[in-house]
Amino acid sequence: VARVISLRSASGDFLPAARVLLEDTARNCRLLHTLLWASIDDSLSPVHSNRGLRRLVERGVMTEREHATLLASSAPPTRRHDVILSWILARAVDARARRVVQFGAGTESVFVSTLCELRRQCASVPEELVARMPMAYIHLVQLLVDFLLVSTPFALYPRLGLLSIPLSVILALFFRGLLELSKNFLDPFGNEGSGVQERQYIRTDTLLAEVNAASTRWWRGTERLPFDTLPYDDPMRCTA
Repeated sequence: VARVISLRSASGDFLPAARVLLEDTARNCRLLHTLLWASIDDSLSPVHSNRGLRRLVERGVMTEREHATLLASSAPPTRRHDVILSWILARAVDARARRVVQFGAGTESVFVSTLCELRRQCASVPEELVARMPMAYIHLVQLLVDFLLVSTPFALYPRLGLLSIPLSVILALFFRGLLELSKNFLDPFGNEGSGVQERQYIRTDTLLAEVNAASTRWWRGTERLPFDTLPYDDPMRCTA
């Protein structure tokens, strides 16, 4: 929202205060997703340690003041991303009060609704991980697939003869592959597997890379406009 309605100079460039708002919001978005996936993927759990949070400060993902505020919030590691989400909302409200951005009640309603939806989606990820099928059912499916693959050659040979040999191999590859894929969905982040990183089905580093790239992609596309705009050289003089 802020990237569309941030105040600009007469030449079409963002005003310094508006640019700071966009950069800080983008940085908070990167921090939000980093803390979210670090609370879900055990391979990233060291991020929530004191050393990990200090490293985020050193890398410029959050400021010293944000680091102190996050620790003072006493939020558990699994809910720290909610704190960052509240910062994004508070930053937008403060920017409107300072006349750094301008938007009406309709835009504000959409903005708040979008943040609430983002919070709901963030909360749904760990809920999906714990709402899994019983282990007994998984064991039963494993036995059924094994029995099917063992009995397939004997069932096909009377009618297909030697052709049953390659067909049995194809069926084995298909059913065993589908079974392994199903098991990966039970532990997509490799938290309960053998601990080998290669067995991780969802790579959180790829997700974070996509988020980091998208955090500044859109507003940088409108960083400069090919036409003159209504100047707001002094945002404090603008009318709401």
